[in-house]
Amino acid sequence: MSRRRLLVITYFSAPDPAVGSARWSAMSEWLRRSGHEVTILTTSAAGSLPTDQPWTHRTRDLVSVSVLRRLLRRPALSSARTGTYVRTPAPRLLANLAVPDEYLLSWVLGALPAARRLIREREIDCVVTTGPPNSAHLIPLLLARHRPAWIADFRDGWRFEPLRAPWPTTAQDRLDAALERRVAGTADVVIGVTRPIADDFATRLGARSAYVSNGWDPLIDERMIMV
Repeated sequence: MSRRRLLVITYFSAPDPAVGSARWSAMSEWLRRSGHEVTILTTSAAGSLPTDQPWTHRTRDLVSVSVLRRLLRRPALSSARTGTYVRTPAPRLLANLAVPDEYLLSWVLGALPAARRLIREREIDCVVTTGPPNSAHLIPLLLARHRPAWIADFRDGWRFEPLRAPWPTTAQDRLDAALERRVAGTADVVIGVTRPIADDFATRLGARSAYVSNGWDPLIDERMIMV
């Protein structure tokens, strides 16, 4: 098997305690053991790890700007009692403003230049985006002609069994549907963490899709797709 240079774009990554941070932390470790180079691009909001360098790159996130948090009356990111990262839902106004989600404004647009730089400097063969948040999947679209091969990984469905409430306006709902369709139609492969998610992308949007569950292990499962 040819060795690849991969860039994994994920908002949730250790030390973030969110369940979503575990999937590609494990995947990346197995891929490195198989001889591939895996670079992680993620947010700086949850802090960092001593083992970050040279493979983990964290970019600025408006979520962690203390002045903005005070203006929006948000609690501190770290608990004074435990010293650990504390995630709180975004204000409803912000969550209902940006399509497909508020992370488009707080992190994705700032992460785009970093993705472009890493692809150029590390001669990346394949970008892997994983969501939610779904806005992470927009980074390869914005890369346009500078985009290498692309795997879009979905830990939850986008409009299939969506996590969020319906959009306030018809225009937002149409834009959300258009973005999902564009991602599904542009990515080289769409991966679902469950078979229904993968099947939905194939049947509803005509995407080339595959099912790779959590707990995937290359010693017992050959389903990982390398573009």
